Amino acid sequence: MTAPDHSERFDFDNIPAELRERRQWVNWKAVERDGQLTKPPLNPNAPSSFADHGDPSTWGTFEQAVDTWRANRSTVEGIGFVFTNDDPYFGIDIDDIAKVDLAFLNQRHALEEEILETVETYTEFSPSGKGYHIIGRGRLSNGLDGKRSPQTKIEVYQSRRYFTFTGNVVGKKAQITDQQKFLDDFIAAFGGQQSAKELGPVSDSVEYRRTDLPDTDVILKLAIYPSLLARFNAQTGCEPGAWSETFMAIVAAIDRLTGSATQVERLVMNSPMVMKSPASASGESRIAKAERNFQHVYRQVREGNTPMLRFVEHGREQYENIQRANSQKDAEMAANAVDIWQNAAAPEFPVNQLPPAMRAYVESLSMSTGADISACAMSAIMSIAGVLDHRIKVYPVEGSDHRVGPNLWAMIVGAVSARKSAPVRASMGFLRFFDIEDHKRLQAVHDELREKGAEVPKEDFSRRRIVKDATSEALCVILSKQDQGTTGARDEIAGWMGALEKSALSKTAASQDRGIYLTGFDGEDDYEQVRISRGSTFIPHLSIGMFGGIQLDKIRSIAKSLDDDGLLQRFIPITVGRSRPSQRVLDFKQHRANFLTMLRFMNDFPPCDIQLSAEACSIYREVEADYLEMAEAGETMSDAFAGWLGKTPRRFAQFCLIFHAAGAAAGCWELTDPIRADVAGFARELIDKFVFRHGYAFYEGLVGGDKQRSLHQAVADCFLRWQRANPDQPVEMRHVQQNCRAFRSMTDQNAREELFKFFVISGWLTEIDGRKAWSITPGLADRFSAQMEARAQQVAKIQAKITGRA
Repeated sequence: MTAPDHSERFDFDNIPAELRERRQWVNWKAVERDGQLTKPPLNPNAPSSFADHGDPSTWGTFEQAVDTWRANRSTVEGIGFVFTNDDPYFGIDIDDIAKVDLAFLNQRHALEEEILETVETYTEFSPSGKGYHIIGRGRLSNGLDGKRSPQTKIEVYQSRRYFTFTGNVVGKKAQITDQQKFLDDFIAAFGGQQSAKELGPVSDSVEYRRTDLPDTDVILKLAIYPSLLARFNAQTGCEPGAWSETFMAIVAAIDRLTGSATQVERLVMNSPMVMKSPASASGESRIAKAERNFQHVYRQVREGNTPMLRFVEHGREQYENIQRANSQKDAEMAANAVDIWQNAAAPEFPVNQLPPAMRAYVESLSMSTGADISACAMSAIMSIAGVLDHRIKVYPVEGSDHRVGPNLWAMIVGAVSARKSAPVRASMGFLRFFDIEDHKRLQAVHDELREKGAEVPKEDFSRRRIVKDATSEALCVILSKQDQGTTGARDEIAGWMGALEKSALSKTAASQDRGIYLTGFDGEDDYEQVRISRGSTFIPHLSIGMFGGIQLDKIRSIAKSLDDDGLLQRFIPITVGRSRPSQRVLDFKQHRANFLTMLRFMNDFPPCDIQLSAEACSIYREVEADYLEMAEAGETMSDAFAGWLGKTPRRFAQFCLIFHAAGAAAGCWELTDPIRADVAGFARELIDKFVFRHGYAFYEGLVGGDKQRSLHQAVADCFLRWQRANPDQPVEMRHVQQNCRAFRSMTDQNAREELFKFFVISGWLTEIDGRKAWSITPGLADRFSAQMEARAQQVAKIQAKITGRA
């Protein structure tokens, strides 16, 4: 069903006369409270004051509400109708489907379709054009005021609520009819969901909440909502028109800060806002009203807060992780440090921090295929990068023209038996699915043109999200017909790299092939390919992502022969080990369908520019400074690894963009909102603890870096000996210089500092603020005692040979 054009949103003449005759009308305006959009009712006789759905003195006639709206268009956004127990009406509110959690989309689709096809009474579009309001005659049983399904975002009320009205009628459903049977069936269709009265008190929740905070700490934390804290502490309480809205906002804010249900109730009930507020016009005290409505309001806000906290409250989870880490044994802390003596170990992707639908899909894909879970996680990320329009850009630095799109380059690196192809093909499958959908829609349009006898375009202009094994000429032709960019996919990237290397060495037009991909990686420029046989092909927006697998032996053989223009360094290498036996996953199809729904939302996102918030921008600057400085420290790492590190700021911005889009698809925020600090924090953590270590494992462990590994091992041995001799004492650079010949041979002070920074990122050191000193991770000397002994024996043998005692 298609919503009408909302350039003119209202047609109040279509509202049924029997409603217009009642003195139950209010106005409304959109108000943002603590980051959430609300629509509080306004008194049509005094539009600067709020109305109360329990106080008829704050309502007016239909004519008064319409006149007030017309006279105050800048501050009043529409009209609304208040439901009471004295009228025969009920209302069903079907909210915007974008607000529905992905796990309940199928249930919501089915229920919405059944309602809209079954009900034959007044139905209109909501003010946003994305929801529906249905009005009928009928009464709920058991004296209930209403029922709601927080999972499907569908509600029904008969009193103590108001609905906004637009008059934008759906189809021919312009008259109110008796719908008691439908109402009874509809309530039964809620699947046994209960009202607040039936459900009883809200229980404690430890999901992304703490239950051990003193009351004083919770009140202090309310300071993050300055306007709300002022209302909470208001010694004169709240005026009647603002009381209900403030009450719900305060309950919601405290619920986000503590999971203790008794603490929430205690703080709310004893707040000055409740205790000091004047009684309503009906004479009911605010204390009585708070006691009557608390559990209902608390349950509503709990149901709304919890899905949001799963993703956007990552900062709280980080805090709790730090607290837990501080209490772990020294051996457990040391276990997380990189083993400098082995080929660098690549850590597992932190899937527990992904959005729920994405995490469930990644885990089930890994189990069902036996593929490495990190490869599966990157496959899901590349699926998001591939469906997003490449014209969606993020500005990493405010005031700069530099923009970054979602066109990631990544490759799965492993042995022949590592099952690299399964994650690559899974990502390709999603992109191909949407390509086929677009192609079928285009063919349907062509068929319709043929039936009408109209001219049918000769070429296919549907979007291509994925291009596999195409020549550069074919790729340019495809991209000349679309602005959205594409992703190149290869089961085995080595052959593609080898072909590009040969073309770069040739003197033919094929040598342009490499330049096409290098420009496409930047994703910002237009491009013109010139061929004698084909002529000129102009690409308005050359943006290419790349994804594929590569075998260990092949990458070792070609890495040293590649041109030094940084083609290899543009990839994020995901190094994987041996595959595992696959398992049967009963819910795999459902998990895949849920993730596909998430991708569909992102596939429909229009092109736009997105800014980083001030806090996220600060994190970007830190990443940029840290990794560019490290890349310049050539003595501490291979040139190839240094070149790869230099592209880290771009990857950070791309991760910010991709996970911001995932949050927008989950309904946590709008796509055009600035990227939040918690998203940037997760991207930083991903870069430091996952991407960096995979890059190190690839460049310093798999494709070279023998000299650098020797330096790292010598310095690591010095740290271990210092820890053994000086427990709990910080180490300074001069200590290493005195005891490590390899470190003394380093002449560049910046390189020395970056070497220490490498050990910080590798989990060996923690810099002490304000001092040129570092604490060594406790327990390392015990963990690597065998390596210390082996090195001591090696040194002893060399000294024995020198002195002739061998």
